[in-house]
Amino acid sequence: MKKIIFVIIVALFSVNVFGQVKMKKPSVMIVPSKAWCKQMGYTQEFNNQGYVEVHPDFRKAFLNDVTLKQVLVSMSGVMKERKFTMKMLEAQLDKVDKKMADQNMRSSTKTGGGVMLSPTDMLKMTAKADIIMEITYTVNKHGPKKSIQFTLAGLDAGTGTLASDATGNSEPAAGSVPELMTEAVSAYMDGFCSKLMDHFIDIYENGREINLNIQVWDDWGEDLETEDYGDDELMTVIEDWVSDNTVNSSYNLSDATESMMVFEMTRIPTIYTDKNGKEKAMDAAKFGKLLRDYLGELGLESKGERSSLSEMTIWIGHK
Repeated sequence: MKKIIFVIIVALFSVNVFGQVKMKKPSVMIVPSKAWCKQMGYTQEFNNQGYVEVHPDFRKAFLNDVTLKQVLVSMSGVMKERKFTMKMLEAQLDKVDKKMADQNMRSSTKTGGGVMLSPTDMLKMTAKADIIMEITYTVNKHGPKKSIQFTLAGLDAGTGTLASDATGNSEPAAGSVPELMTEAVSAYMDGFCSKLMDHFIDIYENGREINLNIQVWDDWGEDLETEDYGDDELMTVIEDWVSDNTVNSSYNLSDATESMMVFEMTRIPTIYTDKNGKEKAMDAAKFGKLLRDYLGELGLESKGERSSLSEMTIWIGHK
């Protein structure tokens, strides 16, 4: 009897854990890799404050490669079968077009300078996917048959770190490219998705990693060593706040002077509770906003700017 009860308890526990893991499954957006886009000639140049960056031109890829959309839809179906929430690239590009137009009209209230965000960063911020799944593939011909060689890289959308990867190929066959792609990746997807889940659960339990930069305006008249905040310098007050609001106080203050602080490997919670008691997703921008609210309680004005999903800069002194 005791053995039966024990088996039932274990079974219920397993169902509960499985249910929790299902709820934690990340959202995924599948895109052709930068290497694939460069090889096919689907790139665009972006002037980032005088430095020319090369980014994938997904619009051009869709217009010139009719098979690409079929491949992405096919791959999205494979991931959807495993209960991942999928964000479709082409639909997100439509949203980016509007946001890029709005972004180009924004400027700093202090200097009049524009906010520089690359097309890739804007896509990630618009899609709000947890994982960017990059696919690189080559179609090889064998007489009337074809085979597929592929590489998948599951990247954390915030940090760009590799969460999972897989490389393989299909046997020569007479099917379409999307069919061959589905066949080629099917043997690798369980392991690929398992590693994605391990990465995502690590984020859920130990926090998402961001970088936080603190600077002061040169005309403020004070600095981070000012001691008008209790018995401590402002620098110490800020570090104490970061320590209290990160997961297990996980952060690295890699550099600090009277005019700036650089927090790296800063682990923030995946969710937070707002003033109305609602749970919301946390990212670098929201974490920075919470710090700015705290600085406001100390009587300090500040301005915040997000350069990516995982990096936030705050200027203290005025907006």
